[in-house]
Amino acid sequence: MKTKNVIRTNGSVLFLCLLLITGSVHAGNLILDGHGGYGVINYKEDTSSGVKTEATSTLKTVYFGGSGEYSFNKPENYYAGIAADWAIGVEDGETWTKDGTQVQTNDIKIFGQFYDLRFGYKDSMEKFSYGIYLSGGWDGMYFDRDNFVESGIPSSGAITEEFSLWRAGGGIKAGYEFGQWTAEGLISFAYYTDAKVENSKYPGFKFDTEGVRLDLELGAKRSLFDNLSLYLGGLYRSIQLDESPVFRVRDLNGILDNVKFPHSKTQIIAAKVVVAYAF
Repeated sequence: MKTKNVIRTNGSVLFLCLLLITGSVHAGNLILDGHGGYGVINYKEDTSSGVKTEATSTLKTVYFGGSGEYSFNKPENYYAGIAADWAIGVEDGETWTKDGTQVQTNDIKIFGQFYDLRFGYKDSMEKFSYGIYLSGGWDGMYFDRDNFVESGIPSSGAITEEFSLWRAGGGIKAGYEFGQWTAEGLISFAYYTDAKVENSKYPGFKFDTEGVRLDLELGAKRSLFDNLSLYLGGLYRSIQLDESPVFRVRDLNGILDNVKFPHSKTQIIAAKVVVAYAF
């Protein structure tokens, strides 16, 4: 499966980047973490012209990943980071409506993978800490739909869809100590500089679109031992892609059709646990 190849490729790139970052590690400069969580993926797509068509689904989701952050000795207070996250949306139902009337249902599975490189500046003032960073990366979303029922009539077959999204952006993070705990928050924004979508119904064709991503995180961290810490919190991720122009495309049966990629919105909402170790 193409998605598995992408995971292997991006995982190798992630490992190589981590080696570059940690090539000359100084004590206390490197932080590695593993994180996981549980929540939901809300997915919605709709069209803005013609017959109002809308699809909605909510899937229970497992979220997990890892990251590394290296602080440079010189220039002081600057750091580089790398992160990888995966989200697996467990199969559930999707409902389609036209002008408010239900016309189709189907099952849907969603798999998301998110890779990020960061370079930023961080500092602290007594109990308050803060950081700003620039980031870039790649997001991949894979959708698998089957068990279609249209106007009460079941049909066989499956349709897959893949999003390949390159982005650039930045973020701000801050923390404040309360006794043994530190409250932490993060907000980041990115623009998709190159966004393409492939649909198995139209082989060999890629829709061009664009969009934005917003991330919010809020939680609290506590040191367990000298170098080990635990973070408990929640995350919200929103990926919005614009509606594409209309294209003249041949479908699987070779029939020419006027098609476009609809406006889409993917939301990941999850509780998050992070265990981090400082070297």
